[in-house]
Amino acid sequence: MGYSVAGHATQYLMQRLFVEHGLDWSAISVEVNREALADAVCGAKAMRFAALRFYPPLDDEVREFFLSRDATARTLAGFTSARCEDGDWIGWHNLGWGVQAEIVRRGTAWDRVQLWVHGRSRLALSTIDMSGQSPPAGLLWTADGTADAELPANHLDSAEALDSCRPVALDEADSKLAEMLLQVVDPHSDSRLVIVADGSADELAGAERLLRRCLEDSVRGAAAEEMGAAGEADQPNAASRDPVPVLAFGASGLFLVDHCLDSIRVDPVAAADLDLAAEAYDFQVWTGISPNLELLRDAYDEFYDL
Repeated sequence: MGYSVAGHATQYLMQRLFVEHGLDWSAISVEVNREALADAVCGAKAMRFAALRFYPPLDDEVREFFLSRDATARTLAGFTSARCEDGDWIGWHNLGWGVQAEIVRRGTAWDRVQLWVHGRSRLALSTIDMSGQSPPAGLLWTADGTADAELPANHLDSAEALDSCRPVALDEADSKLAEMLLQVVDPHSDSRLVIVADGSADELAGAERLLRRCLEDSVRGAAAEEMGAAGEADQPNAASRDPVPVLAFGASGLFLVDHCLDSIRVDPVAAADLDLAAEAYDFQVWTGISPNLELLRDAYDEFYDL
């Protein structure tokens, strides 16, 4: 459902997966405006729809109709997706779960992830919501300006719960980010820093400077420890290694940072990969079946003529 559903691939992708997995299901796209939203959600339940998918801005406007899968969970991002269980719509926002699924697909266990979320975009808020239900090893949420500014509406029941998920200002985040990075630059560690930071270049400039500064400090600190442990003569390149790669936030807003031999690597995740991870997550929750990811990619490329 959406104000304008043209150009969204969900129906095309789901139909391909339904056929591939032998499901007697059908996906339909429906144009719905804000004024008709309540009637549309009630009508879908009356007609015994199994699942719903909402496109922005409806994902932020359906809060009152859905229950979270976790009754205590924060719902900062709203709901993109839902399934009907015992007469109730049980909802979630799929972008954050797509982040987790894509990281795991690339070979990093979620309990080894140091997660830094920057900003208040849908992707950022969805990732914060997800992390409340499935915590990573470490979590830092930052935002430009004051920590209290422009928090979205939510379903948190108490002031204590609200305070627990507020972002911190960038100038207060150095020590926490440095602590997380120490886990990543340790050559004996399998930890990985995952960054969620989408927005304009101006919006991300402060986060980029913070990351560079903390990376430089962390890598140089790790190099000094190596030299101290093994002796400078045994580590001729430790002090001269290039500690920080060129950073370029953008793309999908999802980045993986890890230690590779004597350098730090920052890998952006393509927007298409994140989109597909979110769609695959929805399909699995709706049907209980792990989708054929290769087929899903082919269908995505066909739809967008890639």
